[in-house]
Amino acid sequence: MKKHTMGYKRLLIGFIFLLSPDISIFDLLPDFIGYALILSGLSRLADIDERAFDSRTLAKRLFVLSIVKFIFGISIGGLQKTNLLLVSFSLAVLDLILILPFIKEFFHSLDYTATRQGISVSEKKNAEIKTLSVFFFIIKDALSTLPSFISLVDPSETGDYASDLWQVDFSALFNVLTLLAFFIMALLSVFMTVKACAYFLPLCRNRELCERLYANYDQSVLQVPSKVISKSIKGTLPFITAAMIFTVDFYIDFIDVLPTAIAFVLIGIYSIQASLRLKINTFMLTVASVLGTVASAISLSYRVFWNKKLGDGMEYGFSGQAYSLVIGIAVLILTSAVFLLLWISLARLEEKYLDGEKSSSTTLLAVAGVILAVFNFIIYTHPQYNPSFVFPNIIFSVFYVYVAIERVRSISNRILTKYKKWDFN
Repeated sequence: MKKHTMGYKRLLIGFIFLLSPDISIFDLLPDFIGYALILSGLSRLADIDERAFDSRTLAKRLFVLSIVKFIFGISIGGLQKTNLLLVSFSLAVLDLILILPFIKEFFHSLDYTATRQGISVSEKKNAEIKTLSVFFFIIKDALSTLPSFISLVDPSETGDYASDLWQVDFSALFNVLTLLAFFIMALLSVFMTVKACAYFLPLCRNRELCERLYANYDQSVLQVPSKVISKSIKGTLPFITAAMIFTVDFYIDFIDVLPTAIAFVLIGIYSIQASLRLKINTFMLTVASVLGTVASAISLSYRVFWNKKLGDGMEYGFSGQAYSLVIGIAVLILTSAVFLLLWISLARLEEKYLDGEKSSSTTLLAVAGVILAVFNFIIYTHPQYNPSFVFPNIIFSVFYVYVAIERVRSISNRILTKYKKWDFN
């Protein structure tokens, strides 16, 4: 008999991602991956328990914030210390505002769900992991911010030319404090990982609990076709919405802070989910997404390397490099292919679940995606043209992303509305 874990393993792995130490605001193990795993782990529980549903709602907000944090984290090198303080402090405050209620609701929902199934969970363990998690995340956010506070007394940042502190090497001091904070966080992370495993593993291994939850889930959801389809749509199409945001090329110090590689990863996840859950043929889209992820990651790495090599000379030397042109062409071809295949898959989705009903805007969006890829190609391979292309590119990109997201929402809403009617017939 197949053992159903009801998502507890994903909850454990996702929570371990959240426990990873940060270097300033840079995530070694990106939090958004952890929250994605937690959202996935709570998916089934949320369908049968209202408290798990509330936890999932809070996790969605933290998922969005963690993406913002990741974007700032990869552009940390271009931030001055005072700007870094502002960014890190703001992110820390926002994180605490959202994560503290989430921790309380998250562990309470796990305890409540098990209790409803007649399975007793150690109240001591639940209270312990909840309390330790609260203190851990407060300390983690504090340590990620504290090193940046030296910018308040650094005369090179404050502009105080009469200060007696000019002889102090504040850059070295900042690095020492950052490493010290990282070392402390690493120790705490190991401690919390052990505690998290001690809490989650018994839930994963409790076969009686998982079987009772699955039986409830099977009766409430799997035996209702409309709910199965609705759940599949809600668990698939949002990946496209998230991916669209990262199709915009937005450069700070010649580095794209909305990496296209993330868009390819998200579209790849959608492609696999659509194939498995919605039974849509997306094999070519999956292949193109994987190749696009590799090519765009190489392009970002090469750009970062060249930026460090030439500094301010980037815009005069980068476009003349053969590698930049080859990489740019590869990304252009793969991006165009992914856009075309993506909208073809959505047309197939409409044909299958909306009785052949198609929208003419699907073809226009595919063509517009290719145009966006050409804009991004020009901006990547010829930085000296950025001043001329940046404004029309941003306008076109934002408009495209808005229309694309609305199109995806329209498809989702129409399918959900159609299959909701099954419940009343």
